[in-house]
Amino acid sequence: MKVAFVDNMRCPLCRGDLVVQSSPVAGVLVNGSVRCDCREYPVVDGILLMNPSMPLGHILALVKNGDVHDALSLALELPRSLPLKLVQGLWQGAPSALLENLPGANPMRLLAKLYPAGKGLSYWELALPYDAVQWEYMRQRFASDSFFATHTLLPLAASRRGPLLDLGCGFGHYSFLLGLQGGHTEHLCVDTEFLALLIARRFFAPHANFVQVNGDLPLPFKDGCFELVFGSDMLHYSRTKATTGAEIGRVLAVDGLAILPHTHNAARDNPCPGTPLTLAGYRRVFDGLNLAFFPEEQLVRQALAGEPLDTALEVDAATLEGSYAFAILASHRTAAWHNPILEQSDKSDHSARLVVNPVYQTAIEGDILTCHRRPLSKYYWDEYPASQAYFPEKLLFKRSELRDKGRQRELLQRFLLVQVPPMFVPPRPEEEWLVD
Repeated sequence: MKVAFVDNMRCPLCRGDLVVQSSPVAGVLVNGSVRCDCREYPVVDGILLMNPSMPLGHILALVKNGDVHDALSLALELPRSLPLKLVQGLWQGAPSALLENLPGANPMRLLAKLYPAGKGLSYWELALPYDAVQWEYMRQRFASDSFFATHTLLPLAASRRGPLLDLGCGFGHYSFLLGLQGGHTEHLCVDTEFLALLIARRFFAPHANFVQVNGDLPLPFKDGCFELVFGSDMLHYSRTKATTGAEIGRVLAVDGLAILPHTHNAARDNPCPGTPLTLAGYRRVFDGLNLAFFPEEQLVRQALAGEPLDTALEVDAATLEGSYAFAILASHRTAAWHNPILEQSDKSDHSARLVVNPVYQTAIEGDILTCHRRPLSKYYWDEYPASQAYFPEKLLFKRSELRDKGRQRELLQRFLLVQVPPMFVPPRPEEEWLVD
């Protein structure tokens, strides 16, 4: 946690200013605390915990005593240990193999994977012991319709260079992409789940600051301190949408822009809907802000065709109401997203790896790279039908084809090649063909 940004924060309960209580190293607070005039909040492994439903006092005591591993375990165990306790209570003598495979059953085992004595596991390998459907979704996010749609909006996000808030960052896939755009003076990742923030910090956005919040409370930031608020696949899961909308408007700078891709529509069925609103409902949530809505299907088509987003395009209400999800743009100033200076990323950041989309298993046979699409669950393809149609079951590439920079750019635009974080997957056969 960069201590300089703490000046832009305040307590979500009393609204008091926060003061750093511990000694930072090179301006960064890894383990310690910050406080207002009524309470103290722990910082554990660079993550500021501000959710009062957590045992913050116990975690803080462990941090101050130097027991960081135990503090991490306690922060992980409380929200994730219910399945283990439930099964133990209902099924006396349950097989240990079953208990070991329950989500969160053993936070110490998870910590051993996150913080090993030797070389760390990749995110892909870490995912294996946990909930199959959730981890499949998180592994294959670079192959989902929502990823395509969000990619269309990245140049618009890159047009804002001030502080960035990734609201509901999850495991950090989009924070990784936003980081590739570069140039933001500060990058804040916020989520309600501590495990998600741990994974985001370790695997996807190590350059960012991380704050765990309670989604029912106001955001712990001062007014107008973010030039860009980004929140993909987030708003339909908020339990207090009116508060969320008002808080986005409050922390957004006068010339700032909020980009909220993949926001589910209550008028359409969705395999994993959350509690979405209608078009009219979302307009009420952001009352007082200027808004633009784009249907996700349109953004997907533009992404796959390599076409830029026309931010001045007004989409008719019938088209929007028929879409299963929207991208929402919001600002204080009228049409702040019109005619921005768009800076398209060259997608060549040194902190990323270039691989064939991980939806494919790859193998080299002579001078040919063979790519077989992984067998994914029906649930995944039900949620992302366009992805199933888009990615063929088998692809073949010649070595000379993948070595060609022009061909690489074309495959990147088609998402058959993608950039992933350094520790996302184990080494892939094609990587030696994709580097200079």
